[in-house]
Amino acid sequence: MTILGYDGCTPLRNPALGQVTGVTGANGLKNVEDVQFFDGSKLSAVTPISTFDSWGNCSVQHTFAIPGLGINVPVASVTTYKENSALCGTSPCTAANADANSPHTVITFSFKTPATGGTFHWQCFVPCGLGYLDGNGGPMGTPGYMVGQMEVQA
Repeated sequence: MTILGYDGCTPLRNPALGQVTGVTGANGLKNVEDVQFFDGSKLSAVTPISTFDSWGNCSVQHTFAIPGLGINVPVASVTTYKENSALCGTSPCTAANADANSPHTVITFSFKTPATGGTFHWQCFVPCGLGYLDGNGGPMGTPGYMVGQMEVQA
């Protein structure tokens, strides 16, 4: 899978969500995601990451988690004030509507499908629904934004 991250950082409410679990990086390393940073002019080399300290260095924007498969992928954020000040101004920000020079991250990983396929719940565990109780309204409760279902085949 590849996730393009065009958002700024948000400290995780639970440091355990900073642990990469249930996935494999390109080099075959378990519980590792591969991260590249685009600073507005160039893409960095791949950095394999297994743990994020979102409070220490503002390094996570969202999480992609499939609890039923034991998957948790912290979505790395751009890391500098300059980059965070130049993020995409249109929401939702996607590769299609982003300025070609918008700072972003590229997160890649793979995971093994279970022996029996099925429908699995996925969600982001970084409450970002500003203006809602505990940040869990709006996009956090809208299927297809920060929560949804994924059909997984064996």
